[in-house]
Amino acid sequence: MTIISSREFHGKRSSVLRAAAQEPVIITRRGKPAYVLMSIKAYEATIKVRPQSLIEALSMPGAEDIEFEIPKFDDTGIKPGEFD
Repeated sequence: MTIISSREFHGKRSSVLRAAAQEPVIITRRGKPAYVLMSIKAYEATIKVRPQSLIEALSMPGAEDIEFEIPKFDDTGIKPGEFD
């Protein structure tokens, strides 16, 4: 991973952009990491996109392999209330 200062970034933008196409570039400010510059492809690979709806979540590939068992009412230990 490449690390450069913000001053270097302003002076070498084109070379920094070329480096960011290959790997993320950390830009420091006053010696501390402040920004990360990376390609959109690398960025999209790092974020997790959440399903937009329940329908989409249920139609996800591989979802049929998820085990899901709804407990029976008697298995919960909860008893229905008694009303007089």
